[in-house]
Parts: sequence; structure tokens; C-alpha cells
Amino acid sequence: MPKARKRRNPFTPGDGALPPYLAGREKEQAALLRMVQDVASGYVPPHNVLISAPRGNGKTVLLHWTANQARERGVNVVMASASELRSAAALMRATLGNTAAESAQVRTGRTLGAKAGLTANLAHESTMATPPMGAYEWRLALTEAYRQKPLLLIVDEGHLLPAEVANLLFNASQSIRGEGAPLLLVVAGTPDLEDALAKADVSFGDRLGADGDLRPGLLDCAAAGTAVSVPLREQGIAVDKDALDAIVENAQGYPYFLQLWGQVAYEQLAEGSERMTLAQVQQAFPTVQETRLQYYGQRLREIQQADMMDICARFARDMAQSEQSGDLAQLKDWDAMRSIQAALQAKGVQADTPGCAAVQDAMRRIKHWGFAVPSTDLAHWLPGIPSLMAHVQQRAEDAGILPPQPSARG
Repeated sequence: MPKARKRRNPFTPGDGALPPYLAGREKEQAALLRMVQDVASGYVPPHNVLISAPRGNGKTVLLHWTANQARERGVNVVMASASELRSAAALMRATLGNTAAESAQVRTGRTLGAKAGLTANLAHESTMATPPMGAYEWRLALTEAYRQKPLLLIVDEGHLLPAEVANLLFNASQSIRGEGAPLLLVVAGTPDLEDALAKADVSFGDRLGADGDLRPGLLDCAAAGTAVSVPLREQGIAVDKDALDAIVENAQGYPYFLQLWGQVAYEQLAEGSERMTLAQVQQAFPTVQETRLQYYGQRLREIQQADMMDICARFARDMAQSEQSGDLAQLKDWDAMRSIQAALQAKGVQADTPGCAAVQDAMRRIKHWGFAVPSTDLAHWLPGIPSLMAHVQQRAEDAGILPPQPSARG
């Protein structure tokens, strides 16, 4: 059992808490800070912000960082998960509150209730808990409230928003901004976030632009190294170069694994130690590997339940074969579709063309899971977690699910 220590372990994998040092997110931070500063100064932002990335890439961390920046500048912040916004009434309460909603009813002098824009859920919710207003009155009340004090509205897990709530939310954000109220809406979710919102008939006619479409990916080696070394240095602990190199190589730029490595390796230090060595990192490996296999198991269940183990394994192998000169493995968009098409055909699924519905459905699942993600320019597919792809491929080969690799590719 580890000895009690006066120092607190600075690494917090998996809970969305702000790490002691947010590495490799300078581009995203700069874009979000510009928008927050504009809103704090009373300027109306030109668009919403979407943050899409696989789980474990630090989306929630970025949301908390943005919220802190806004609060420091006097901006009102409302932060909610999609699970808390299951109805129009819940959205109204989150953004306005019951008291403000009731005041708005008095000001408008209208007889309100289940009007256009409200979901059927309103009829089944408690009268006391439901803001007694329609969508139009809600937008008027929000516009009035946030002309006085700007709002940052943050929604996490946005891919899970019910269609009617997403539609109401995004239409209201455009309307409120159009009326001159400084409202900044930031929505985060899995890599298929925009696809999920499109199903809700959410319009992106305002075009998000580079500042509004943020996709935090894997960290490069330099940023990965600082994610581990800076928090240690701030506690007076130096990390040997070979120890840091071993962590960075094993984590492959995945933020969650970097935090996991830091947490476990930190526990190997003796109280008062001022140096982390390669030997201590090697001692941490079994614990890191056990936790990582548990994490892989969750992803594997998703893949297996969708009967896509063979498809994902084939996709992973084809992507791995594309790696050249130490560059990150990737597949051109067309080659990715052909890989999935071939895997579907091998299991007897009709997939006549790389662009057919069966192929596109499989690609949407792969993107949703973060198994692989499209590049910013949509020309290539990149690994979400490189080691997970290798793990799936190995598991499929061991189980005989993935057929032997041919001697030459067609």
C-alpha cells in the first residue's frame, strides 16, 4: 500500500478535471479565448463553436478551461450535459431559470403554455418545474437578459441532444445573436457531433470557420512530454529523459493515457523524491497496462455488439500498412471506404460501391466511437487511439476473425 504523502498527485485521468498543465491545446485555447473576450466586451459572436474529438482527448477539460476564462471576465456561464437537457423545459430552466421565466411571462402579458417549439415532454412534467412559456417568449426573455450580461452556454455530450432540443437551442442562438445579445454557444461531443446535429435539422448556414470547428487530436511528442514533465517539475521533481521518452512512446499522444502514466508513475516515487527514473516508469507498466486493457474492453464491447470486429480489424490493418517513414498511419478517404467495403463483402453484406449506405453506416460508427477520425480537410482518416487499433487487430487475428494477410494487396 503506497505511503501517505504530503504532495498531491497532480495527474487526474478520466474525470474531466483541469490538469495542472494543459499541453498541446494552444490553437484551441487561442480560438476560445478570442470568442470569450469578444463576448465579455459585449460583441456578438459570429457563430457557435463545436468541439468534436474521441473520448479521452480532453474536450471536457477545454470546456472547464473556457468556463473559467469567461467567469474571470464577468460572463455569465451555464454549463450542462446533454443528459440534463432532455426536454425544451429543461433547456429553458438551464438557460433562464424558473424565476426569470415567470417574470418574462408577466412582462409579455401573454397566456403561455405548450406552444410551437415546445416538446411533448412539457405536458408530462411538473407544473411547478416547467417554465410557463413558449419558445418565442423564451427567446425574448433570453435576449433581454443577456443584453444586460453576456452568456456563455456550454453543452457537453452534444451528440446525445434530443433532436427537438438541439433544434430549439441552435435556432435560438442564431435568433438571439441576430437581436444583438452577446451569447456564445459551445457544444462538445464525439467526432460525429456535426452529423448528429444535422439529423436534428440544425442549420450551419452561418458557417463555423476555423475558430468554430475545433477538433483536438493526439498530442505531438513535444506536447506529450510537457504534459508529464511540467506538473512534475512544478513539484520539484525532474524526470529522466529515457523515462519521459518511454512514457511518450507508450502513450502515443493520447491525453488520457498520458495522464494515466503520470498518475501511476508518480505513485512509484518515494516520499520526498526529486527524480523520476526509467526503472520507476518500468515498475508502473503493469498497472498502466491493466487499466488500459480495461479501457480497451469497453471499446471492444461497443464494436462487438455492433458486429463490427472484423470490419474494424481490417480497417486497422489497412491503416497500419499505410505508415511510412515514421509518419502517423492514415488512410485516404477513398481507401478507407474501400477497406470497409471489402470487409462487408467478405461477411456477405451487399456493398456494391465504396459509397453505398452500408459502408457509410459503418464509417459513421467508426467515427462515433473515435476508433478512427477524419482529418480536418476530410481527405484522410487518422487513428483515434493508435494502440487501440493495434489491440483490436491482434484480438481479431488471435480469434481467427481477421483472415490471414495476403502476400500482396490488390
